[in-house]
Amino acid sequence: MSLMTTRKSLKPARLGVTLVKAKVLHDRVVEYTLSDGRKIRRDFSLVTGGVFNSKKWIDPKNFAKARVSDGEPSWPGELDFCPDVVLRGGLKGRVPAFAF
Repeated sequence: MSLMTTRKSLKPARLGVTLVKAKVLHDRVVEYTLSDGRKIRRDFSLVTGGVFNSKKWIDPKNFAKARVSDGEPSWPGELDFCPDVVLRGGLKGRVPAFAF
């Protein structure tokens, strides 16, 4: 089970689903299959700063190797992403890497 923070209590709460598979659709858009069979799409084009400015993140060939490892979105080169952000609806606006 994946954990997320509730707005009211800021304590972990069970979300009930996890990420199980990733498929890059185009550019910086990834489609994730959830443990309950639903599919969600997330746009990572706004992620910038820190390791997300590295060649590993910017290189389209490396980005195309998106996968799910232990329920977390990840890429080769030790790049990973918080599954809670992906599950809760993705990114809104420009998001610096230190926000994760």
